[in-house]
Amino acid sequence: MEVYINLSDGTGGPLDGTFDTRLILDLEAGTTLVNVEGVAVGDLNEDGDNDIVATSYSNNNVVWFEGNGDGTFQEGKELADAIDGLEGPGDVELVDLNYTDDGDDTNDHLDIVISNYGPTNGSVTYMLGNGDGTFGSVKYIVSPAASIGPAEFGTGNFDNQDGLDKDIDVVVTFALSTEVIAYDNQFEELGLVGGDVPFVAYPVVDDASGYLFNSVSFADVDDTGGLDILISDNSPGSGNPNVKWFSYDDSDMDGNPLITTTWSESSIMTSIAETATATAADFDGVNGNDLIVTNWRVTDLDIVWFESDGAGGFTGGVGTENEYLISAVDSSVWDLEIQDFDNDGDLDIASISYLSAKLSVFLNDRFTLGVDEQSIESIGIYPNPVTNQLNFKGTFNSDLEVSVYDVLGKRIINTSIKFGESLDVSKLNNGLYIIKFEGYNNTFKFVKK
Repeated sequence: MEVYINLSDGTGGPLDGTFDTRLILDLEAGTTLVNVEGVAVGDLNEDGDNDIVATSYSNNNVVWFEGNGDGTFQEGKELADAIDGLEGPGDVELVDLNYTDDGDDTNDHLDIVISNYGPTNGSVTYMLGNGDGTFGSVKYIVSPAASIGPAEFGTGNFDNQDGLDKDIDVVVTFALSTEVIAYDNQFEELGLVGGDVPFVAYPVVDDASGYLFNSVSFADVDDTGGLDILISDNSPGSGNPNVKWFSYDDSDMDGNPLITTTWSESSIMTSIAETATATAADFDGVNGNDLIVTNWRVTDLDIVWFESDGAGGFTGGVGTENEYLISAVDSSVWDLEIQDFDNDGDLDIASISYLSAKLSVFLNDRFTLGVDEQSIESIGIYPNPVTNQLNFKGTFNSDLEVSVYDVLGKRIINTSIKFGESLDVSKLNNGLYIIKFEGYNNTFKFVKK
């Protein structure tokens, strides 16, 4: 395993986003990683330091690298029970599946979720964390079965339209059965306080496109406040789009949404014939979540950007596809990471190219360009997610009138901020909020954690 340490970490101000030379992570004797398919970062033993978990597709194992807090890591330890004899571990995420908003954090630890592609024994598994680097036995979100091929998956609080359900749901792509299915986490709905996490499948989201759904995620694509399901299809069938998203009709939420849900499909046209990854995030701080789309192959445009119009549509640059070009030299970009790498308040992109074995970082210039170059006065917020103090960056000279709204549109903060001051959000409940500034077009979403 190799890690690149961000030299901007820990200084608290906008920096240059440079990275140190790569750090090679060692493995315990007898442990190997062959064809690493998934990597996730989180504090598994709750010592305040981020750790790394990696899956090995060809060696059928999962390895944990414990962080030392200084940019170094201990030797990788194999989590022997993580795949329990299953084949082809791939995607991995660290989330708290059995979280409850009851003030008792006994079970509120990071858990491990893994997809196992295995053509003869595919599954999606989870292991509940104990908060000390140990885990419970393997349990199933998708039970083992042949010829389904669970591949990419996404996690998020999908069914929280009413603001009451706070547990983490899962959406899975099946490469062999060519289906996309969302699974509802019912831990909180059933009032559970421990033990296994029950999941129930929604009706099939999509099964009509090509044979390979390369990426899937929960995201607010149409900027309505609820999460949609965003899909990139590497090989769509005739007439089927590469990139599409699905929202669901919750008009019958008094009934059983797991039975009555119907999906509404929307799509976006792109010049990329075989797309790899589609990601939604607000890159320009205007209107809402934009889209980043990457190319699976070595031809066509490689990374493009579609700007949100704030009403579920997208605009772009010159051409019928409305695409802004980010890069035409980073081919086969199979995965992205979206973070503020240079700590200047806007979102940057890190990409990995499968065929060229190339790691690239694209720094967003939104807050490094001058006002004249941008033609607008810019305001930004950071950090996001935020725990206590929300900071502001921009070109305002007078007091800033700030309003914060919850996802239902209720204004919960209305105050004036002077230049250089921060906004105290420590008393807000955890969740998604919208912040607006009087006299400016800038509207942002932020997560209080």
